[in-house]
Amino acid sequence: MRLCTSCFIASLCFLTPAFAGVVYVNDFESNDVAGWQSSYKQADKQIGSDSAGSPEHFLGLFGDYAQADPTDSFDYSVYFNGNNNSTNPEQWVGETATLALSGNAAGWYNITFDFYTINTWDGDNNNTGPDTFHFAVNGVERVSGWFSSNGDNSAGLTDQGSGLVFYDNEQNRIGSRLYTPSVDFYHSGGDMVFTFTGIPNQPDQENGTSGFVDEPWALDNVAISTLSTPTVPEPTSLMLVGIGLAGIAGLRRRGT
Repeated sequence: MRLCTSCFIASLCFLTPAFAGVVYVNDFESNDVAGWQSSYKQADKQIGSDSAGSPEHFLGLFGDYAQADPTDSFDYSVYFNGNNNSTNPEQWVGETATLALSGNAAGWYNITFDFYTINTWDGDNNNTGPDTFHFAVNGVERVSGWFSSNGDNSAGLTDQGSGLVFYDNEQNRIGSRLYTPSVDFYHSGGDMVFTFTGIPNQPDQENGTSGFVDEPWALDNVAISTLSTPTVPEPTSLMLVGIGLAGIAGLRRRGT
């Protein structure tokens, strides 16, 4: 019994992710945007901060084209691909933040990051939505869905409770939501390209004269690590689990 139990436990180890080394980490507190590019926001304006007493820095705000500070070169005809923003949402472009890392070996990797929806994201509302976020690795979409300001979303993520604090010109507090995706992926070697795209229905729409844009978003605490074993087991791992289970079943039969 002891031998086969050990075999089974050892096989289960292949199902547990093991982080082998740090490839990239950035909390944006040092204003470092090396490797990052936005489809609209100027490189020297990508780092933002909340309006609390001790500001938390993050990458963004994205979708804040209406702000007084002219940080973006934004064109609605490009954003909506020439369509009205209440029709043809499948043709909307949105704003994309891209991280490119070069010279990475083949193997399993994990990326985690903080994604903030800020102010009134409307989920899949027929009139004011959909407001969606998409994350892809080397062109393969890994996280995608609509998000609502009440924490509901179709991407299967849990609202973590946001610590970002914003106030508009009338000193109204602006709400935000935090989500922390974690994605394992296999990389065949060479360059890695990570794309983060927010496509809300009403970018650049201020709430009256409040001075705060309606549906911006932000990123923070991006961390990429190598994995010695992935969360999702490879076929050999599953085979070992099967061997372990078969061994235990055999001993139980002999014991009866």
